[in-house]
Amino acid sequence: MDLRVDASAVLSFFFSTVSSLWPLWIISMVTISKRRSQISSWQILWIVLVISWLGARFLPGDGLSIIPEPTNSILFWLVALAAAVFFASRLLRHPMRDHILNPEFDPKADIDHEGFEKYVAEIFRLSGHKVQIHGRQRDHGIDLIIHLKNGEKWVTQCKQWSGAVGEPAVRDLFGAMHHAKADRAALITTGSFTSQARTWAKGKPIELIDGQRLKKISAKISRERHKKTRSL
Repeated sequence: MDLRVDASAVLSFFFSTVSSLWPLWIISMVTISKRRSQISSWQILWIVLVISWLGARFLPGDGLSIIPEPTNSILFWLVALAAAVFFASRLLRHPMRDHILNPEFDPKADIDHEGFEKYVAEIFRLSGHKVQIHGRQRDHGIDLIIHLKNGEKWVTQCKQWSGAVGEPAVRDLFGAMHHAKADRAALITTGSFTSQARTWAKGKPIELIDGQRLKKISAKISRERHKKTRSL
């Protein structure tokens, strides 16, 4: 008796079944991830489904199916196109949001200075505030202008440094705050601040946020976002 297994037939059955049952995988993902809390998991799922669909076409065979062809393929690619548009819009609209929600992300090493500005801006946006990025048109060293929910106007400077930010930088930002007629200022760095800088800022409307505090803020936002998506 020949007990050999036809590998191509097994792969054909696998690919055909996975690609044909795609509605069940999507429903399962919605149930597990509570809508779209884990965008990377959705991307992995779609990659597997597309590979399976292509594999089923190169290795035609019989598999389980819940929607007859060609309706199954038409619906699959329509949904896949909609998913691709959704993921692309998420990445274009919130390029830093996934970084903030990723505890392994290092804003000091994984992005450049311009990316760090966008990273800080997204942190404020996720906290419910409105942000204006100055970019190359900086005014007196101001990188961001924040309009808080309580009506206050903040000016912010972002420094992607490894070392300590000194008193002169704090003084300059304090002057820029008055020039912009802002209520408060925030100096945010991936590094630290000298004792002289902290002493000079004490009692003034200036927030000094070092790398450790920035990580804590990011982690808090991540926890709140995940908690919110789980409750939906």
